[in-house]
Order: sequence, then structure tokens, then C-alpha cells
Amino acid sequence: MYRFSSPRLLDLMLAMLAFGGSAAIIALSDWRGGLFVENGPVEMMQAALLFLAACLFVRAGYRLREWAGLAAVGLAWICVLFLTRETPRCASDFYAFGPCFADGYKTAVFVASALAVVLLVLANPTLRRMRPSVSSFARLRQFLPRLVPLILPVPLIVLGQVGEAVEWNILEETAELTAYVFLTLCALRAAQAGDMLGRDHQLEPDNC
Repeated sequence: MYRFSSPRLLDLMLAMLAFGGSAAIIALSDWRGGLFVENGPVEMMQAALLFLAACLFVRAGYRLREWAGLAAVGLAWICVLFLTRETPRCASDFYAFGPCFADGYKTAVFVASALAVVLLVLANPTLRRMRPSVSSFARLRQFLPRLVPLILPVPLIVLGQVGEAVEWNILEETAELTAYVFLTLCALRAAQAGDMLGRDHQLEPDNC
């Protein structure tokens, strides 16, 4: 299922942009040595992973066909939503330094990301031509098992929410970081499957 090839130069550049940007934020922030503080090193690593995963899923969504393409587009949107959620509001009592959203801007990002999803669907010719039919839903049943690995991050994110509720930052941030690492690996696999599909239209790629 996880058959990775060497990352493209574009993917390496996206990774450098994501992690370089996060490293710059950490270097310029007054996080006072706390690894698991708000906008600290662990959270900035999470932000980098979510940004990278969103970009990779967008690449996949532009090329993958039918349900695989829709899944990639949907996962790109989920990554953006999680990235927005991980960025605190400037007025939050927990915010101390680093990036933040002023009042109302989180809602604007949610709306803009939904519009971006529509544009990405329209940019993929196979997604534009999709119509409800018996055969398309039959292909959906065949495709759904490929999404089963994506269940793994769900309990990790739930565990992170438990850690947040009990104010155990190490549990919260570690669980979320692990979930986002796995999500990024799935995004890389999906992007590479899209690349292979572009080279060989007869290939039926795995989404994850």
C-alpha cells in the first residue's frame, strides 16, 4: 500500500518551505524552551506537516480520477481546516507569541478554503464530468477500502483532544503530531499516485 518513490523536486521545495517557515517562526518567537507550549516547536512542526500535506493532496486532487480525486480534494480541505484550528486567535488567553488570527479571520479562512475546494474540483476534468450512476457508486464501493488506513489518525486526534481537556500538553501535542505525520505520508503517496497516473493512464493508483 505504501510504495513511495523518490520525492519530486517540487515536493522537496514544498517541504523546505513548510519546515523552513516553521523554523523561522520558532527562531523569532519567545517560547522560552517549552517544547509543548502554544506556537512552540512541536505545534510549529504540526503546522508545517499540515501545510505540506494540504499542498500534496492538492497536487493529487488535480490529477487523480473520480473518487480518488474527490478524496484527495476533501483531505486537502481537512488539512487546511486543521491548520486553521491549530493557529490560535490573537485574543485567546493562551496566546503568547507567533502567528495568530485576529477576530473574524478564522471564519474567512474556512469560507475561502471551501471556495478553493470547488475551484480544485473544477480544475480536474474527470471530476467535472462525474455524474451519479450505478457504475460510479459501484466504483466507490471498490475504492472505499483504500481509505481505511486514514482511520488511524482519528483516535490519535481524539486522544489529543483528551490531552487538551485535561491540560496535559505532552499527550495532546504528541498525539496530534503523530496523526499529522501519518496524514502527510498519505498525502505524499496520493501525490505520487497522481504523478504515475499522469504518466500512464492505464495505471490504477492507491490513494494512500
